[in-house]
Amino acid sequence: MNSHTVILFAIIAVQLYLTFDEVWLMWVNDDGTNHVHTLSTNMIGAISIFLTAVYTTRLRQVQHSLSHVEQSLQIKSDNIGQRTDVVEVGQWSIEYRTRVWLTLAAVMYGYLKYGMLMKLGRKTARASALLALLSTISLAGNYYVTLMFVDHVFFAKRVLYKLNVQIMETFGSVSASFLSGFSVSAARLTYLDICDVCTTLTRAFQTQLFINIVGNVFGVTFLMLFAFNTLMSDGANAIQITLYCLYESLVRMLQMYFIIDACHTTVEQANLINITFQKKINEYHQINLTKRKVQLFILEMLDRKIEFVIYGFIYLDFEMFVSIIGTIATYFLILVQLGSSPDVLVKSSNITTTTSPDAFSTKSNYTLSLK
Repeated sequence: MNSHTVILFAIIAVQLYLTFDEVWLMWVNDDGTNHVHTLSTNMIGAISIFLTAVYTTRLRQVQHSLSHVEQSLQIKSDNIGQRTDVVEVGQWSIEYRTRVWLTLAAVMYGYLKYGMLMKLGRKTARASALLALLSTISLAGNYYVTLMFVDHVFFAKRVLYKLNVQIMETFGSVSASFLSGFSVSAARLTYLDICDVCTTLTRAFQTQLFINIVGNVFGVTFLMLFAFNTLMSDGANAIQITLYCLYESLVRMLQMYFIIDACHTTVEQANLINITFQKKINEYHQINLTKRKVQLFILEMLDRKIEFVIYGFIYLDFEMFVSIIGTIATYFLILVQLGSSPDVLVKSSNITTTTSPDAFSTKSNYTLSLK
């Protein structure tokens, strides 16, 4: 067991401790509505990290396959080398910015979590600080799983970019032939290898992604509803609790956005290979064996697209992200209406009760006057 696996299991232990703590609070306070959200979040995080630790060997195989494919792309032009360097720097900067953002987000989350616990007054200052620290570790663990998936997807995107650049340089002119060591067959095998790697990667993370997306949908809805009810009931006195709920909602939405953005941009990069082949092959007016191979490869790419699909029906693209936002907004509005309906019914019942005797007496007096 390496250090990476030990860290993952340590985070799982923290999440299990937080889960048992929430169960104990539910038992003591006899109020499960305020603890179900935290309980489900910790359980989902523990399951997600456990599955990621189990699939560590498979992830190493994915990394090895992508590294092998990347090394097989022989970049012989100086222009290609310069473009590749730009991609590598961009990829490094993306990973660096993401980790810096995660650190800042975790620190801010811990501060707001501590303020909320102190505002609720359920624990002492020391106990609240410890619980806020453990909750921050749990949040970082959930984001770590997301970063592992996103990093592997960006790795595949970088290899696809290098493949596309080499195809463009190979077909640099109308009369150019394929460079030595690189052919349509080599490009086809490289593309199919990346396609298989993306499929393996999706299968390794599909359960984690599914439970995190579903948990975030209901989690964001609950947090927004809780913030709305708290703000409407307590007003400015509960502003810190409201800020915590809104901030955690933002963190959850950004987590889903990072996943979908990585998958969507990688699929777009894969589609560019098909477009590049189509543009370049149209420059060849004569029909030869190379053009025929390229045409067959274009048809094969249409049949074997690089996609990130969870359980065969959840496509990780921006269309699904917009659908998630719409679902959250719909659930929130429905719950707000259901939450306010009992008060409306009580008020209308009180109005009916108080006005009925007066109305009856008025009607009786009017009848007697007519008589």
